Parts: sequence; structure tokens; C-alpha cells
Amino acid sequence: SAPLMAIVPRPWYENLSDKRGLFVLPLAGEQAEGAIFMQYRASTVEWKRRLIDAIRRKLKTYYR
Repeated sequence: SAPLMAIVPRPWYENLSDKRGLFVLPLAGEQAEGAIFMQYRASTVEWKRRLIDAIRRKLKTYYR
């Protein structure tokens, strides 16, 4: 079983009732807003770019 990774807004994690087995790596604002996703942009198909951009825009509100 491989571990899963998710990028979630801090309020979502803080309100989670069961955090057993979860590990957190805090992200600086610049990382959360685009650096993580930028590596995919050069060769990513258009629908994935739109999805990544939508996620970035949503996360940006939590990491300003």
C-alpha cells in the first residue's frame, strides 16, 4: 500500500476529527500558489492545466 499525498487548505485539516496517521508538511505561500504545480505545465494537456489552475486559485485564498 503506497502512501497518499494531498494538498489541502489549513482550515480543512484543522477541522478534521481523526488525524491519526496523517503527517503535515507546511507549505510557504509561493509553493502553495504554484511551484508544486508548475512542473506539470510544460507538457500537460489543456484540461489538466485548467484543473491545476483552479486548484491553485482556490488554495491561494488560504495562503496569502
